[in-house]
Amino acid sequence: MAGVGAEKVGPSTNIDDDDTDNVLPGFKDVNSFSKKALQAAMLATKSSNGLPSVGDDFDYYSSFESFRQLMHIEGERILQIIQQIMRYHGAKGNLSTSSEAVELDDKFDVLVDANDQVLEWVGTWLDEASGLKRDKPLIMATATPKAPVASWNRKDTNSDSASKRMPYRLLAARNIQRPQLKFKDKIDNSFPFVPKLKEKFNH
Repeated sequence: MAGVGAEKVGPSTNIDDDDTDNVLPGFKDVNSFSKKALQAAMLATKSSNGLPSVGDDFDYYSSFESFRQLMHIEGERILQIIQQIMRYHGAKGNLSTSSEAVELDDKFDVLVDANDQVLEWVGTWLDEASGLKRDKPLIMATATPKAPVASWNRKDTNSDSASKRMPYRLLAARNIQRPQLKFKDKIDNSFPFVPKLKEKFNH
């Protein structure tokens, strides 16, 4: 256990000048970072598979007080690390002991929701990096109206009414702000759907 924290980078660690040009600190490109991340994920999976599985082995080891205390300490430590990662990425959810997610299944649901949020943001950022989606400012599309040519519809072009003519608004344009963005009750997809109706009318 003495060499577990040997690879931690502290504030006094020397950083090469070449790291300033890297996409990520310590990595020249995204591929090298992905390779390192996959290796770490494989080691974590291998370590988790080495733990006693639920059943006879786990029940046997749980009969020892020292094992139960160790599992409790390590479990709280893992939850804190996951909570820090979620907070860093801005994902909603609380895995602490004071949260409403008391049971293991509840904590797993919170983790799945947070993972979905992060993956959705990653997909959006990849689309923006690929040029498929760009955050453009809101543009109000307009079209100049054309008066029909008819003898009964002819007007003096020098009159004030022609100068005060308002352009039409193209409400179906792509960059028009959607009215649902101004709804009083905002749509929040970060939590499971909860129906407001307690009973079905006309059923």
